[in-house]
Amino acid sequence: MSLNLRRLLLALENLAPASRARAINAVKSLFSFAQRIGYLNFNPAAAVQGPKIKNTLAERILPESQILRLILQEPHPRNRVLLRLLYAAGLRVSEICGLKGETCRTGKTPARSPCGAKAGRPGPCSSPRRPGLN
Repeated sequence: MSLNLRRLLLALENLAPASRARAINAVKSLFSFAQRIGYLNFNPAAAVQGPKIKNTLAERILPESQILRLILQEPHPRNRVLLRLLYAAGLRVSEICGLKGETCRTGKTPARSPCGAKAGRPGPCSSPRRPGLN
């Protein structure tokens, strides 16, 4: 490992684990690219391992009862409909902003995400009607 790479890793020690892992992965990707295009003969960062990151996504997901309460507390009808659609279809805000009338279907064909590589992924609801969303 080169001296400059060691200095970079030492400079990253004060960062949070997720920030440190992101920076290390970016450096590793850069060196991999440089080797792949022939700029470097070998990848000096190949042996570098970033810190293990705990997946905390499940800790941030609200229970269904809290989501329903949030939807029902919204006083404006338009916002309530948008919240219902976001939750029932499993859409991101950017995806709901990009929806067009012809994109949404009813009946047997559920609404699908029109965006990105994951277009067409099903939402969290197996049924179009959920308690509290009628």
